[in-house]
Amino acid sequence: MCSPLGQGVIGDLIGTQVVCAMKLSETFAVSQQRNRLEQYEWLKKHIDPASPLEAQFLDYLYNSGYRLPDYAQFRPVPEIQVQPDFYYDRGDIPGVCILVDGPGHDSSETKQHDSQLRKELEDRGFRVIVIRYDGGFEPQVKAHVDIFGI
Repeated sequence: MCSPLGQGVIGDLIGTQVVCAMKLSETFAVSQQRNRLEQYEWLKKHIDPASPLEAQFLDYLYNSGYRLPDYAQFRPVPEIQVQPDFYYDRGDIPGVCILVDGPGHDSSETKQHDSQLRKELEDRGFRVIVIRYDGGFEPQVKAHVDIFGI
């Protein structure tokens, strides 16, 4: 998987990572050319088919008129073993990682592991937003209106 870091840090990338970064720039440009329905359909094709909660969250964003993510199942940094469910690009700064957590993230071991990975993302400047299964989408989205809009 490629990293969006190439959008602002190409000087730090070498070899195939530079090619990856260029491909991502092209993908980003294409995503900006999709209309809202096309972006929604594209995201639906790229979510984890084993996670109905991701599909429900994406449906909620779309049906409620909120801003749709730029990517689904996107790994922003190859060195960090985490692939956010959704990703919002922020141009020259690290983007926003959306993690949609179902009940499988409730065990203490998983919470500890998740916390470590999320901290690594935050330490690199990424904003991390966790959407939980038991919090209702509306209040969680409204808490981050700067990202989701409306």
